[in-house]
Amino acid sequence: MELINFACPPLPHFVVAGSANYGEKNVHPTRKNVGVFDLIFVVSGRLYIAEEDTKYILEENQFIILSPDTRHIGYKHSPTSTKFHWLHFQSHGEYIESDKEVMIQPLELAIHVNSFRPESPFNIAIPKTGELVPLVAKEIESYLKSLATIHVDLENERISIQELDISTMRQQTIFMNILDTLSYSTQDCQPDIPTLVTNYIKSNFSKAFTLKDMAKELNFHPNYITRVMKQKMSITPMEFLMTYRINYSKYLMSHGNFPIKKIAKDSGFQSPAYFSKIFKARTGMLPSEYYAKIHQ
Repeated sequence: MELINFACPPLPHFVVAGSANYGEKNVHPTRKNVGVFDLIFVVSGRLYIAEEDTKYILEENQFIILSPDTRHIGYKHSPTSTKFHWLHFQSHGEYIESDKEVMIQPLELAIHVNSFRPESPFNIAIPKTGELVPLVAKEIESYLKSLATIHVDLENERISIQELDISTMRQQTIFMNILDTLSYSTQDCQPDIPTLVTNYIKSNFSKAFTLKDMAKELNFHPNYITRVMKQKMSITPMEFLMTYRINYSKYLMSHGNFPIKKIAKDSGFQSPAYFSKIFKARTGMLPSEYYAKIHQ
């Protein structure tokens, strides 16, 4: 995996972001020595970009980081309704592109004061290109949307500019979240299936979904997800979901006086009768009996 290694301090910092929509008559512009890193994330369609002599084809949920001192070339027209987000950022420290993490000595501080504790150098390693699982892709897209100010629609010959209504500090925080997410989500290691599954369930337990739906969202085969969950947590994904829903219903009963119908719905059960059946099978009591017991 090709990585871009940044020596810190100083940290890379956000400059500007936007979105673009290309049609079949549009090609990415050719630029050289732009002075900023160019992060591109494709939402739909296809983008044909070359950096110097290396050609890339970016499709849905794929990204690339183009270096500031190279030539960027759009070498082929995009299909209709190709949509992508872009973000420019700078680093005043040293950086190296390589196939592994490299420790770079940061720039020396201009002023040394003996009473100050010296900076502890560290590196940030970000994949140059990669593909994100849908759940992570949505997170990255959300971050990029929140930073976008320039919207270019070449397919329909429109452009708009807006001001960000968030502070500069918040902009930098969101940008660092992007780098952190890209760094973690594309590491050359086994995917953390239990974390992906449990996070998905915690975010979606109140909705109706199947194992197949979740597996598609996470971009893994349902059987693989089930096998890893049983190996790592001794529970299947859907058993974890049911346990989480029951525990959440207990939380609602202990923190309010809600109707059983509302508790069932808020906990992800489409039917109060089915909720009562599952609740009794797992606790030995009906929801009404459990409520009476904890409030006696």
